Amino acid sequence: MSDASHAFSDTAAAALLDDGIAPLEAGDEKVGDELGPYRLLEKLGEGGFGIVWRAEQSHPVKREVAIKLLKRGMDSRQVLARFEQERRMLAAMEHPCITTILDAGMSPDGRPYFVMELLRGRPITAFCEEHHLALKDRIRLFREVCSGVQHAHQKGVIHRDLKPSNILVTEVDGRPMPKIIDFGIAKALASGDIQGMTFATQANFVLGTPQYMSPEQIEDVGSVDTRSDIYALGTVLYEMLTGSPPFAAITQQCQTRQDFWRIVREKQPPRPSTSLVTGAATRTVAAPAPGTTVERRMDVSQLPADLDWIALRALEKEPQRRYQSAAEFAADLQCFLDGAPVSAHPPSRRYIASRWIRRHRVAFAAACVSVLALVTGAGVAIWQARLARAAQASAESASLRSSETAAFLSSLLTEVAAEVRNGRNPEALRLALITSQKNIEDMRQSPDLQIELMGKVARLFDLIGDRRLSVGALQRHAELIAARLGADHPTAREAAYQHLLMMVDHGSRIEAVNLLKQQRAHIEAHEGKGTPAWFRIQSLLVRDWVKLRRGSEASAEAATAAAEARRQQLPGPELHAVLMSYAGALESAKKYALALQQIDECKTLARQRGDFEEYRWEFDVRTVEILVSSGDYARAIEVQSGAIERMRQQLPSDQVAHQILWLAEIENRARMHQQAIAHAEEILTRIRAHNQAIANDEARADTQREEMLKAFEIQTTAWRGLKQPANAIASAEEGLRIAQQGGNENTQCHAMQSLAAAHEFAGHLEDAWQLHRQIYEKHAAHNASYKNRLDDLRAMAQIRQRQGRLSDALAHARDAWQQTLAEPSSKLEPDYLEYMADFALKIWKAVKAKEPMAAEPEELGAWEAAAKVKG
Repeated sequence: MSDASHAFSDTAAAALLDDGIAPLEAGDEKVGDELGPYRLLEKLGEGGFGIVWRAEQSHPVKREVAIKLLKRGMDSRQVLARFEQERRMLAAMEHPCITTILDAGMSPDGRPYFVMELLRGRPITAFCEEHHLALKDRIRLFREVCSGVQHAHQKGVIHRDLKPSNILVTEVDGRPMPKIIDFGIAKALASGDIQGMTFATQANFVLGTPQYMSPEQIEDVGSVDTRSDIYALGTVLYEMLTGSPPFAAITQQCQTRQDFWRIVREKQPPRPSTSLVTGAATRTVAAPAPGTTVERRMDVSQLPADLDWIALRALEKEPQRRYQSAAEFAADLQCFLDGAPVSAHPPSRRYIASRWIRRHRVAFAAACVSVLALVTGAGVAIWQARLARAAQASAESASLRSSETAAFLSSLLTEVAAEVRNGRNPEALRLALITSQKNIEDMRQSPDLQIELMGKVARLFDLIGDRRLSVGALQRHAELIAARLGADHPTAREAAYQHLLMMVDHGSRIEAVNLLKQQRAHIEAHEGKGTPAWFRIQSLLVRDWVKLRRGSEASAEAATAAAEARRQQLPGPELHAVLMSYAGALESAKKYALALQQIDECKTLARQRGDFEEYRWEFDVRTVEILVSSGDYARAIEVQSGAIERMRQQLPSDQVAHQILWLAEIENRARMHQQAIAHAEEILTRIRAHNQAIANDEARADTQREEMLKAFEIQTTAWRGLKQPANAIASAEEGLRIAQQGGNENTQCHAMQSLAAAHEFAGHLEDAWQLHRQIYEKHAAHNASYKNRLDDLRAMAQIRQRQGRLSDALAHARDAWQQTLAEPSSKLEPDYLEYMADFALKIWKAVKAKEPMAAEPEELGAWEAAAKVKG
């Protein structure tokens, strides 16, 4: 059950055991006992809550099997639920690389067990060493593991404890076959060696084996997703290449749990080739069997650099920088095996050229790759890639379709994304991306490459805050996939969903309503009501109505989903998501008491399932949001403060920052401005110290810009509440300075709005108007939602009205009305037309009061008609 091949200091083990769970009794089972048709032959292993036995089945067939039996004393609701969850997960998966479940039953004293195929295998690392597998054979074996993990992920299962001892290799018909075992993650400490230990969810521990756990799995079990398994796979690959996990050498002297966690979070693993170069070409490594060693016969004198980049990409600290799926990981390894460029490799022209020449010596004379432009900003180059015209038409078509060209261009766009995150020349990048998008449209002979790059460009537009272009690119991306694969293909559906999601969040929401209803009708006609796809679209429709502030529609749709979920008796997590969405819709409908009752129902169900602690933070957050919406700020502050105190005890300070800032926002609403300032300053002080510590370490350059901007915005609001306009302006100006260091247009607009409000509060009306004009121009150029522009015009009109410049105010109101009519989706929102008409009429009445003889605007009749329409 555990891999004890790597030692850990006794001091460190003792420190880790401080918060552990004491081992429980295994039970009275002994060799020869029977469980139904199974006779126990040998105890194979023991974990925190289960024991694995080798057993003989007597009927209906005679064979040897493995039985996992729950320990005595571990029959709590939570552990039983986890045990049952493991059984269900194994039963749901059918893949040659995942252990097969054969049967299930109950022991005479009422403890559940399940029966699996008996694997007479070795941990994957030990198998490689004992069979002296060559490098490429190891990679091929590891790719099969990736295929098994991909299958589990597609079934909605995250293993969370992938390590060599949970990947056993057997020989089937003379070839090695890996088998992934042990999907029961909730295990107590089983040994004193860190590589072999797994942690329970109690006493601040997280799930997994430390040496193979991702940073987010260590810090916050709630943030774990499939990419945490990718990190674990990366550590396994690293160990298969080097003989030890990435941090084995530097964690030997760790004295506390915190020391180990700090290393995993902050240290970069050495390149595998570096680890090998420091040793001998033929090394000895500790085998899992105590007291034995085997020789490593693999030629390790020069590990290929491509494997360095592949392993290190899987081990990235940030999940979004890793491979996004096990299939993508395996594909890059196949590129290595085929001699093709790997996407993880830095996209240097020399590297691409060397790979191309190696594989296409003849075609190289007829085709080449060139860089279209070199875009610079802040002294750092941003590259944009473009395919050169080939001398021969046939060679051009082949190169356009080639996977290595796709990898090259995709890597260059990834480099561009890194530059944007550092705030380097986003406007030049935006123009370069627009040019790239036009070039991509011309790649009709290479539809797969066209699809990949269009998706990449859409994500980059979103990254730089140009939501208008992002929505368009996502729509085009979805259209290309539908044309290529068919509208009902899973990939096409996912692309269409991502486009709709962006529309709901940043585009025309009323158009999204109609598209979502069309999607729902299509699903009901072809699959039926209540399928996973149906619930997904229904949830997005509820989200859309909430964002449109149409609470009655949101709550009605959410009630439909909740009734269907209860009728189908959805599993815990799925039912939880639907019911929590219902609570949010009730909040939107201003039915606050019912929303809180819905939260209470979810809490009760979670307690019954035994997973209340997994959702506790969500319960706190949603409760606070509902209390704030209802105006009960005192109770909201009480609940939020309690949640923060629990977080401080269990999470690193940087993960608590967002919740402290949310508390400060609530304090501002409650007019507790001094407390809000103090909480915001707490976050700013911590971030400044962090940034000072990493000032000369570009690899760790995480300035936490968003948290700083929110803190300055909170302080600006607080100073206004305290009637100190000079301090409000100073805070807002500092926030804008921070925003301008980044490359996100939306972030800059938000900071400018805060500064405009501070100037308006101080009576600097012209300064405020100028800021709103700049915001309007940015929104007009980059933002997907026309309502943002209209809000800017309304703000400008109100300032002109305060200045007594009523004709200018009326001009802004007329402009806003014309833009409202020009937007097709506005005609589907009579209540919004009424809202804009009512605003324009108020401005006109002010003009009429001051200048009785003023000429009536030609839109007056339309305003009066629209103002009578009730949405």
